[in-house]
Amino acid sequence: MNCVKTALRANLSKELNCSIPGFDNYFKDFLDLNECSNELQGVETNKKYQKIMTDFNFNPELYGCKLPCARNSYTFVLNTFHFNSIKWDGSPELQDENYYHLFFYYKSTLVRKQVEVLVYDFGGFIAAAGGNLGLCLGFSCLSILFTVTHWTKKVFVWAKKYSLQ
Repeated sequence: MNCVKTALRANLSKELNCSIPGFDNYFKDFLDLNECSNELQGVETNKKYQKIMTDFNFNPELYGCKLPCARNSYTFVLNTFHFNSIKWDGSPELQDENYYHLFFYYKSTLVRKQVEVLVYDFGGFIAAAGGNLGLCLGFSCLSILFTVTHWTKKVFVWAKKYSLQ
């Protein structure tokens, strides 16, 4: 979170040269800018602001901020209704046609947790390679043991055959 604040402060302070209405709600603690003197300056400032915020949202690593391991995302459903389609029992001043009623709610209360895990790090790779090598050597040693027993059996059979004569 501190990385985000630091990166945004640095870029906004460097790029923006005047303030538009609404900036003081979010940036009053670090942006000390005079209000834009004309509409063209305000439009340019707004475009720069939107570009910085969009770039930061899609590529935070370009600003020196790594993506967090845990990220929250939400899905929601947005329904809009005509003023005459719902009966509003709320306060009468909110029934004025100048108000736009917006209702939103979560599509589901189901919480899904996705965990990203590194399957093979360097130590795991070495352990797996060593295990496979040990298995191969084990089979090799077992075949050598079977060969030695087979030859020993042949020697005893040969020795028994010539000792009886």
